[in-house]
Amino acid sequence: MTEVSPKGAKILQPAIELLVGIPSVVYGFIGLQVVVPFVRSVFGGTGFGILSGIFVLFVMILPTVTFMTTDSLRAVPRHYREASLAMGATRWQTIWRVTLKAARSGIFTAVVFGMARAFGEALAIQMVVGNSAVIPTSLTTPAATLTSVLTMGIGNTVMGTVDNNVLWSLALVLLLMSLAFNSVIKLITKERGKKNYAR
Repeated sequence: MTEVSPKGAKILQPAIELLVGIPSVVYGFIGLQVVVPFVRSVFGGTGFGILSGIFVLFVMILPTVTFMTTDSLRAVPRHYREASLAMGATRWQTIWRVTLKAARSGIFTAVVFGMARAFGEALAIQMVVGNSAVIPTSLTTPAATLTSVLTMGIGNTVMGTVDNNVLWSLALVLLLMSLAFNSVIKLITKERGKKNYAR
């Protein structure tokens, strides 16, 4: 929208910024009132499950990814576009072959940040996924997230028992996932810094 219709971007930008600031519990409540009944009527089951969580997460991370992607596209120097158009490229060719390639690292960073937020989300997903500590057999089967299992069980176990060790293992998995996302972001920003230096 930023490249195709600047006027439309001015209208959508405040809406996107508003969506970024909405608390997680509001997304969870909307998912509970809208998404869960929709999944129940279309796909069957109770409506609580991974599929409902996917829909809620998509709506939650989309504003973050969109906001950061827009900033990356705006950061592309103007003379890149002007040079492409001067060489005879059309507007769409300039967007596809020049602007998007120049902003590629920023777009990847936005996607990784969105995925990191999705993995760290607990409350909204706990409200629509069913919060049932069982192995799901399908997308419409109730399940539980790692964070919800940790928060509900860590205070009810004794240190050194099998249950407590399992919870600490889950915490280690979350820590490793956060480390992986941070490492990917570091690599992307480092690569972008090298390209900027080369210019």
